[in-house]
Amino acid sequence: MHGIKFASDLINIFFLKLNLNNINYIVLRNYEGLPEVNYSKDIDILIDDRDVVFVNTILLNLNKKLGYSLIWENGLDYLTGYAFVKKVDNIVYSIKIDLFHGLKWRGLEYIDSSIIFDKKEKYNSLYIPNKSHESFIMIIYYILYAKNIKKKYFENIYLYKNDIENFIEISRNTLGNLLSKKIVTHLENKSVIQLITHRKEIIKSVFDKNVTKFSLMIRNNIKHVYCELITRYSFGVIILFDKNCPEKDLVKNIFVDLGIGYEDQKVDNFSIFSLMKILRYNPLIVLDNDSLSNLQKKIFSKKVVNIKSSKLEDIFLNIERQVESYNK
Repeated sequence: MHGIKFASDLINIFFLKLNLNNINYIVLRNYEGLPEVNYSKDIDILIDDRDVVFVNTILLNLNKKLGYSLIWENGLDYLTGYAFVKKVDNIVYSIKIDLFHGLKWRGLEYIDSSIIFDKKEKYNSLYIPNKSHESFIMIIYYILYAKNIKKKYFENIYLYKNDIENFIEISRNTLGNLLSKKIVTHLENKSVIQLITHRKEIIKSVFDKNVTKFSLMIRNNIKHVYCELITRYSFGVIILFDKNCPEKDLVKNIFVDLGIGYEDQKVDNFSIFSLMKILRYNPLIVLDNDSLSNLQKKIFSKKVVNIKSSKLEDIFLNIERQVESYNK
């Protein structure tokens, strides 16, 4: 029986190299217990624009040096995401890392990253946001992306009280005085859910700030549209197992554990459109070999990995080759 553990060796050395090279970064969330522990195995790191290429190179070189396989690479207009795995004895070590190069929504910068970097704080051997900034980032991120703020985030959001001056400063800088006052009033009244009612005002405020840099805004928006319509559909791997392969469920569990795998919805058959949709949001799909028709296998041939070996190391290497081939 294989266990699945957090890739602490990879993240430990990665943060060490970031610090030695004086990289400006912060871990946006899920930093509790790092660099040794991370139960979600999913780390979001905001990187200064000037260091993005260098940091990506550090991570990819480190991955190979430590014997990990790159099983997923996701290049969006505002981040590059990676998933790494390796097997040592009966343990599978895994991690998903998203390197953000800006806090953006639909090509629009919604928070000036330099403000976040200026007030970053030390946590163990890494850097995290000021608590008031972390609260504000969560508010804006979930309002823009999820159109909802779940109750499980309320406790972290209310930490704005620990540094109200910095919270007001960043909210005014981002949203203007009037909207900032509305946000603070809702928080003082412990009405986090009411923040959603200001989504349109927040979007308008973000747009107004970006329009002052019109040419940059247009370039960023074009990148975003291209990514959403074209690039996102180029990601993804379909792993086809024989029904009796003993490692099938383990491989699926590894991917689902990282938040990048498709959870079986008990679909008897897939249409071409449904496969494209699944690959857009769950880029690693584990299926039985006979789940797809011959036509579908031909259409998605560049994404299909046929598993002929039950050794996990070989399975990971096959997936890595597929990922590297469509990223060339």
